[in-house]
Amino acid sequence: MQNFNQNTFRTVKKILKNTIDSHKIPCYTIYIVKLIKSEDAINMRKTFLFMDTIINKVDAKGRVSLPSDYRAIVKETESEIVCYRSLTSPCIEGCLEDMLEKLASEIETSNDFFSQEQDDLTNLIFGDAKRFLFDSTGRIVLSEKLLAHAGIDDSAVFVGKGRKFQIWNPKNWAEEEAKIRARILQNRPVISPQKKGTAE
Repeated sequence: MQNFNQNTFRTVKKILKNTIDSHKIPCYTIYIVKLIKSEDAINMRKTFLFMDTIINKVDAKGRVSLPSDYRAIVKETESEIVCYRSLTSPCIEGCLEDMLEKLASEIETSNDFFSQEQDDLTNLIFGDAKRFLFDSTGRIVLSEKLLAHAGIDDSAVFVGKGRKFQIWNPKNWAEEEAKIRARILQNRPVISPQKKGTAE
C-alpha cells in the first residue's frame, strides 16, 4: 500500500509539472467536502418551538389531527408528545417528553423530596400525563378525561406556547385570549434579561 501511494504521488507530481490538454486528457473538478462534527451539527440545528393557533375537528372517538408543524417537531427531535390536564386552566397541556423530564428535575431540586407540595405536583402532573403517538394521518386520540376537563366536543384549538402548547375548547380560548389581551393592555409586561453570573 505504501509503495502504491508513493508511485501515485510521483505520477501526479510529474503530470502537474506539464501543461494538461483537456481535449486529450479528461479533467474533472474535484470538490473537497469538509465534514461537520456531530457536535457542530447539533449546535446548528434550528430551535424547535410550538407556535400558531390552529383549530382542528375532533371526531366521536376523540381523534384530532396534530398540527403539521407540531408533528415535524416530534419527528425531528425524535421525541414524543405528552399531554395532561392543566393545573390552572380548563385546557390540556402538551409538550415534548424531554420538557417533562426537565420539569421533573426542577420540581425535585426546588422542593423537599418528601414535602406535600412535591407530592401534589408530581401526583397531578406525572400521575395524569400520558404519551400520545400520532397515526399515519397525523391524528392523536384524546382520552375522555382530557376532553371533559377542557370541555372539548367537536373541535379543538391548539395554542402554541413556545416549549409547550395547550389544547382548548375554541369558545373558551376566545374568552381566555380576550382576558389575556385586556391584562396586557393594563399592565405592559417587562422582560428583564438575566445578568451573567447570576443564579437562575
